[in-house]
Amino acid sequence: LRNRSLQCDSPAPSARSALKLNRHHVPSLCNLGLLLLSAGHPPRTVAPYFERALAADPAHVESLCNYGRLKQELGKHAESQPLFEAAARLQPDNVDALNGLGLVMEARATDRWQSLELGRHFDPEFDRMVSQADSYFTRALQVAPSHLDSVCNRAALLHAHRGEEGMGEAARLYRRVLDTDPTHAEAFYNLAFLRQQRMEVDEARVLYERAYELAPHRQQFRNALMQFSESKHAGDFVGGEEGDPVRSRHGAHASWNREMRRDEQRAAISSDADSSSSSSSSLDTEYHSA
Repeated sequence: LRNRSLQCDSPAPSARSALKLNRHHVPSLCNLGLLLLSAGHPPRTVAPYFERALAADPAHVESLCNYGRLKQELGKHAESQPLFEAAARLQPDNVDALNGLGLVMEARATDRWQSLELGRHFDPEFDRMVSQADSYFTRALQVAPSHLDSVCNRAALLHAHRGEEGMGEAARLYRRVLDTDPTHAEAFYNLAFLRQQRMEVDEARVLYERAYELAPHRQQFRNALMQFSESKHAGDFVGGEEGDPVRSRHGAHASWNREMRRDEQRAAISSDADSSSSSSSSLDTEYHSA
């Protein structure tokens, strides 16, 4: 979850009561939508609450941010972008809007990378998108240094796109999140994946277990633990579906580590044709297996 601080300005216990009095009460619609999301209700069933709130007040920043986040939950990043942009125009220093825009740019960068023959060619536009995503997260942290979702998201961005140096900084940032909030399931998951990349299997398993314990409804956490027959939660997954153990709602890990891949790929491209062809085939296989 890359924006756990979804917000609204109506006290939670009063939301349903307020809606009985006024079914168009915007803060209550927003708050009830947030409560349902937090309780694990499917995003599609929650969307009407934010849609009703914005129909009544298109400038309600909290509903714009929350609806944008919901769109991201559904993988509709293109649809989330104008929502976050509208929120940022109304409140330029709104941390959730900045964080959401960072996620949008990273998603666009990831889509571009995957469209470029699995990143076989160096692409300045891809680098620009990654840098812009980083700038949004950095700006959010300038406004609110303790905004843990932005810390975790920036860590995920560095982890995926900035090579070994980025992985080291990402590990430090994940630990910073967990030192502040030991219930941040996404930081546990991402740090677990980083440890797994470094072949620190036992440490990775323990971290995956903690992520799963904090959010057992998250399918990617369950998928990750399916790799470990020795996990204390192995019995929870009998009859479960196989999944990709390295994908995260952060979107940071499906690509393994793009910066290191680009170094490898540039070397392959510069070699002779036969060698280049062989190297490219090997990279394709490695990418898919990751």
